[in-house]
Amino acid sequence: SVVFVVYQIYLQVCCVCACIEECWSPRGVQSLPDSSFSASSHQWGHPPWAGRLYARDPHKDLQGWSPDTEQYRNLPTGAPEGHSGAVQPPYLQLDLLRPHNITGVLTQGGGVFDTYVSSFYLQFSNDGRQWYTYQQLNADARPRAKVFLGNRDDRSVSYTRLDRMVSAQFVRVLPHDFQNGIYLRLELMGCENGVCWTKYLQLCVCIGLKSCYIFYI
Repeated sequence: SVVFVVYQIYLQVCCVCACIEECWSPRGVQSLPDSSFSASSHQWGHPPWAGRLYARDPHKDLQGWSPDTEQYRNLPTGAPEGHSGAVQPPYLQLDLLRPHNITGVLTQGGGVFDTYVSSFYLQFSNDGRQWYTYQQLNADARPRAKVFLGNRDDRSVSYTRLDRMVSAQFVRVLPHDFQNGIYLRLELMGCENGVCWTKYLQLCVCIGLKSCYIFYI
């Protein structure tokens, strides 16, 4: 929603301020080089760089990155850092080439056969070695890895917003649960790093009124 706040200042001039959401634009995953994509594993014909949103190989029915099935036959498991199995849980990793402010993820499934990731974890890093798992913060409990809801069909795009902005160069998406197989395509949302962004950008226009009111829309 947009909130307009009108307040009186000197000389009986009023300013109208509109609050507009910011830091929500594609981070350019589609234009990243193939070398920016890596993964825990992949099936033949479904490499990491096939994980770009809307990516389509006309020679295949199923689209997107897909890990080795041995990596996910036991999903869902517990939190990524708590995984104790002999097989590492699957992930798709992106190198954005420089730090970005990340505020959300767009995800898409395999395009056919009702294949998609229905929930996932997120991890972030600035050097590609030390990883931070995005956590759910609770006032009355210890933080725990947040499980994000993903897709509900194989073609439409699911929009996921983070509660808190994260600055990172490297991002991992770790499927938690899935339908009929893990096939994933994605885009990251956010804004450029190095700029002091607030959740809202305030725009003001002054008008020559002598009475001031507050409007909620």
